[in-house]
Amino acid sequence: MHDFCFTIPYGLLMVCGGVIGYAKKGSTASLGGGLGTGLLLILAGYFSLQAFHKRKNSYFAFILETAIAAMLTWIMGQRYMQTGKIMPAGIVAGISFVMAGFYLYKVATGGNHIPPKAERGKPLERVPPGSLGTPIIGQSLGLLWAMRANTAEKWISDRAKRYGPISKMSLFGKPTVFIHGQAANKFVFTSDGSKMSNHQTESVKMILGDRCLLELSGEDHKRVRQALASFLKPDSLKNYIGKIEEEIRMHLEMHWQGKQKVTVLPLMKTLTFNIICSLLFGVERGARRDALVLYFQQMIEGMWSIPFNMPFTRFNRSLKASAKVQTLLKDLISEKRIQLKNGASSHQDLITCLLSIRGEDNRELVSEDEIIHNIMLIMVAGHDTSSVLITFIVRLLANDLNIHAAVLKEQEGIKNSVASGDLLTWDDLAKMKYTWRVAMETLRTIPPVFGGFRKTLEDIEYEGYIIPKGWQIFWVTTMTHMDDSIFPEPSKFDPARFENPATIPPYSYIPFGGGPRICPGYEFAKIETLVTIHYLVTQFTWKLCCKDNYFIRDPMPQPTQGLPIQIVSKKQL
Repeated sequence: MHDFCFTIPYGLLMVCGGVIGYAKKGSTASLGGGLGTGLLLILAGYFSLQAFHKRKNSYFAFILETAIAAMLTWIMGQRYMQTGKIMPAGIVAGISFVMAGFYLYKVATGGNHIPPKAERGKPLERVPPGSLGTPIIGQSLGLLWAMRANTAEKWISDRAKRYGPISKMSLFGKPTVFIHGQAANKFVFTSDGSKMSNHQTESVKMILGDRCLLELSGEDHKRVRQALASFLKPDSLKNYIGKIEEEIRMHLEMHWQGKQKVTVLPLMKTLTFNIICSLLFGVERGARRDALVLYFQQMIEGMWSIPFNMPFTRFNRSLKASAKVQTLLKDLISEKRIQLKNGASSHQDLITCLLSIRGEDNRELVSEDEIIHNIMLIMVAGHDTSSVLITFIVRLLANDLNIHAAVLKEQEGIKNSVASGDLLTWDDLAKMKYTWRVAMETLRTIPPVFGGFRKTLEDIEYEGYIIPKGWQIFWVTTMTHMDDSIFPEPSKFDPARFENPATIPPYSYIPFGGGPRICPGYEFAKIETLVTIHYLVTQFTWKLCCKDNYFIRDPMPQPTQGLPIQIVSKKQL
């Protein structure tokens, strides 16, 4: 039975009760309460009925109906407890209690049942198996709780075992199809943009903006990606190794030297953010960088959350912080434009590089919104992925003495080949082969990015099922990373897997994406990681303060207490 079949009579009953109460006793409270709640219930029933005619559910109506019924149950129940009178308090409380239960049941079972409508002869059974769960919330809370409890991989794996390589669910307010496997990864990463577009959860889109690479498709994606790659490609980054190295040296001098205990993850986040500010944005140390750090940290807290923009929620705080970050970046872009007009180099940082790229009519090829939104994306990607990777390498080196010894031997050899006081070169980084294999295996076992989303632009057929237009497609990194048919003994940490990357099937190892959608910041992250590990292992020894190998995802992996370690500077040895 549909909710409006009961809600409209329920509302009329409340109106009649209020009128009768006023007529018999002159109670304006009864009249106001009865008319107010009754008319709201009738209105909610009307909204639900109109939505049903359009073959939809009105979630606003469900919420309003449930709230009114719960409120009446409480108020009239209290009055019944005080007076002991069945009429009207007891009757209204009892009816409202039953209705509140009915509405909760409707919400829990997906709302009113809407008969399927055949489209172009497609049978309903071709939609993937699974359940969309509770409207709006769906399986979002289950996934988020699993990520916090370090059981997200099991949560996803159990779903794959239950439904197979494709299933439907609802995540972050949108109907979603989860697909996994090598073929699924290729399907996602090689889409030409005509059937499937880049897409993130509504929370990510609202916080980072709709003109970043995660949202762009087709020619726009190609244009902005090429602009970013002009700065982030290896030939360009070779010129900035020294600047990265200077930031790392300064960081270690300020935060590590002279200390007996440090917490790795927050320090690595500080380091990677400082590198981003210096190299990519040209923001030097000072009040502006400090403000940017503060707002940025608030911004990223609510990126993977249910997009309820209500006061005091994590999502609301993140939106406010995002607006402040964008204001700071707009001011920075204005200053960079003036510097360029005054003859500044167009390659001093990423912003000036993007501002300098011109089209055929000499207009800026990348709009201001695209610059801001992609800077924010790079802030998130560069800050979180590299810092998480370095942190887990530090933990690994403390736990595995053999791997530590091999990394140290390689890095000591490079250190001894560099003249005292000189900076590392591109050729030096190229020699760090074993260290990078360790990093790649770390990314396989604990990928910083859990998964991602695409959005269908039309009905798509995949694995014999129809993925309807407008639905999300959800892919998860670890599904192939921990597949024993691709990586034998997947739970074993073995850097030798990457001695010959050509032996790894394409679209199976995807910590940075794949194909034409591979992360343009891949080389930048590689340089950050190798230079940081070089200085850590050649300047310090350390041991863990927490012996467990536990971590949570929020949404990035975080080791216990941020990985506190006891350190000894080799200068003291």
